Amino acid sequence: MAQRLFLVTGGAGFIGSNIVEALVRRGDRVRVLDNLSMGNLANIAPWRNDIEFLQGDTTDPAIVSRAVAGVDCVFHEAALASVAACRRGDRDRLRVFAAASLTEVIAEIATLYATEAGVTAPETIFEGTSKLAAQLRAGASADVFISADRRWMDTLADEGFIEADTRVDLLGNRLVVVVPRDAPTTPADTAALASLERLALAGPEVPAGKYARAALEHLHVTPRAIVDGDDVRTALAWVARGEVPAGIVYATDAAVEPAVRVAFELPATSHPPIVYPAAVLRRAHDPAGARAFVAWCQGDVATQRFRAAGFTQP
Repeated sequence: MAQRLFLVTGGAGFIGSNIVEALVRRGDRVRVLDNLSMGNLANIAPWRNDIEFLQGDTTDPAIVSRAVAGVDCVFHEAALASVAACRRGDRDRLRVFAAASLTEVIAEIATLYATEAGVTAPETIFEGTSKLAAQLRAGASADVFISADRRWMDTLADEGFIEADTRVDLLGNRLVVVVPRDAPTTPADTAALASLERLALAGPEVPAGKYARAALEHLHVTPRAIVDGDDVRTALAWVARGEVPAGIVYATDAAVEPAVRVAFELPATSHPPIVYPAAVLRRAHDPAGARAFVAWCQGDVATQRFRAAGFTQP
């Protein structure tokens, strides 16, 4: 299939930058038109080498006319309601959007599913749940969404993005405090977290970050400083590299990172239940395949793999 060219106008905004990221990660060609110079667009700086950048007035018809030359689809930061008019193009396999904390296990599940069902392995895209939801709301194409909390799935349900009858609470998890494996000291309990110089958490809109903040508030712990990661794996990586003395992540994240060790587990009663809902998306390219995949994820083989990875039943 020929590589498609997308134009994103207003790439500096939250939605625009998320679209740029999603398209670059997907392997599409991306052209960005913005009023600001590239040097002032911090949101898309990580992809400066992967995009074609044009500086100009996004309201000037002549400039926009030149910018749209040859493109297959236009995303406008201020007019994303028109995103449905974009040409999707064909996909030859299922696409699954899943929370970053599911990276290893869903990748494995996708391979096992493909072998058993005799189909091409689904494409799996992992990111913080809040970013995935933003991409879906902005028009990103996917068949299945697996969230790390109910709130973001509720948001997409309320806005008509999911097939309600396919929604299922698939998994559960636990929160733990991790420290670098070679750390000379280890916090013994939650009270000790208040004395740390810095504590790494996922961002406040990311499920892992919301659960962690709820636990800290419930336990009356006020860290000296919190550093926010884009997702839980970013917070985990900071601890693994020794850049922060401790972090709060899912137990399953700690299990896949050999450079950290678990100091202690946070009480389940200190935060809302950790639940991973899954659902088929209403605009799924392959609705039947998406339903089959979600159903398979609830079967015996998948359940055994989830348990082996440390996930719990919701």
